[in-house]
Amino acid sequence: MSRPVGQPVVAAATERPSVSPWSWRSSSVVLPSGAEVVDATLCDESGLKMSVKQEVQYQCASGNTTVYALRELYAPPEWFRMRSLEITYKLASAPTTAPSRQRPPGVTVLAQIGNTSMDRWADLKHCMSKVSLAMKTEGHGFSVFLAFQENITSKEMRGFELDARRAFGSAAVRSIRVENRGADIGPYLRQLQVLSGHSPRAVEVLNVPPFVRSQRLRGPEAFDTFLKVHTKSNGRQRRSWLRDLCGDVEKVRHVYSQFKRSKSLGMVGASAQVLQYPQRTNLFKVWGGNDIDAMKRTWKMMQPCVPFDIPMRVARIIAGSFYWARPDAVMYQIILHSTEKLIESMPSGYKTLTTAQTSHALERLMPTMAIAVCGLDVVSVDELGSSG
Repeated sequence: MSRPVGQPVVAAATERPSVSPWSWRSSSVVLPSGAEVVDATLCDESGLKMSVKQEVQYQCASGNTTVYALRELYAPPEWFRMRSLEITYKLASAPTTAPSRQRPPGVTVLAQIGNTSMDRWADLKHCMSKVSLAMKTEGHGFSVFLAFQENITSKEMRGFELDARRAFGSAAVRSIRVENRGADIGPYLRQLQVLSGHSPRAVEVLNVPPFVRSQRLRGPEAFDTFLKVHTKSNGRQRRSWLRDLCGDVEKVRHVYSQFKRSKSLGMVGASAQVLQYPQRTNLFKVWGGNDIDAMKRTWKMMQPCVPFDIPMRVARIIAGSFYWARPDAVMYQIILHSTEKLIESMPSGYKTLTTAQTSHALERLMPTMAIAVCGLDVVSVDELGSSG
């Protein structure tokens, strides 16, 4: 039955018990796209009500309009015997979905700069040069997007930026300066924000005239394939991963061609660096209880009204967070909508040997969500097929 636009509608869901920690069987409500949440309340068995309007509004703004009636998601008082969740919403206008903008073919390198060691920069620049040459051979586009942490001096940033512009052309290079939170993951989220058209206040754009800086932030031209790299402190690992992913033109062309051949390919890490739960190495123990708890906590920041019901068999991490990615695998509303919350939860500065922080959780959640939410494949470069 159709309803006039703007007329409030009440949708209700009743809580049902879950059968296991990873397989929820609770009732849910799927609100229509474009729904404006007017009110949302939990109802208990005696008729008492508790407002959860803010949580439901945030959930719908994330792009996922599914809302679950599950007590654990809302943490009511112990005495509150939850019976149902009632949501009142209206459609302000006919819901429309804007078509996704087609990105031009090519590669955008997203580099997070947390250290100004010339050796580290030389490693990243060598990688960028091989990608640039490969794209020139393909006849496709190339751009570089640098994110400097705020503790780096302006002089050092200008030096790196000038070096990149001389190597790849001024039009191909953009830089931003961001807060020092979350090691490489915080700056990476800021880069994704800018590339998606957002203008976060915490970001300072660098290589544009001052009179333009007050306008909407603009990153470089974003092409249909990303390569994420950063100034990893461990030189042996950094060089090994870069050598694997972008060490020469043919390696770059091989990975790039696989993205063109397979629309289901989402992310590609270095050889043997894509670890599936509960796989771990002697040097990289990645699936401890604290790590899983951090994933759940971070998920709740992004999806407050949806349980973390992702089967752990699909959980992945790309060790070191050096990888190729299709933009759809890392840049979508569930993540972008929560970027401010996520970065705010990350401690300032970087300390080695820390675990279970939001940045660590996102290292696991982003490839896991690429599989579970986006339906894409996440593999290591040695698992890719032949390009012949």
